[in-house]
Amino acid sequence: MSKDIYIYLTILGMAIVSYVPRVLPLVFFSRYKMSRELERFISYFPVSILTALVIKEIFFVDNLFTIDFRKIIPAIITYLISKRYKSIGLSIVTGVLSYIIVKMII
Repeated sequence: MSKDIYIYLTILGMAIVSYVPRVLPLVFFSRYKMSRELERFISYFPVSILTALVIKEIFFVDNLFTIDFRKIIPAIITYLISKRYKSIGLSIVTGVLSYIIVKMII
């Protein structure tokens, strides 16, 4: 088998392995009506996962609790901007720029 075919088959296999677990639940659960309580419960998943990821990135280094102001200050600035303007794009740009500026200063 040539190297190109091997690469294409690997990419196709990775796409299938990545795609199937995402589609199967949608296909299976689209037949059923969820209760309002379950829908409300599930709606908190993205926020809770994102919060866990952000908190871990800000306050932990090598699984040890650390207070690093180079990460805390941009996080606070980003939070305030996102709370005020409710714009994901502006929040991302603010977070990146404030992190770069704080890292250059401190």
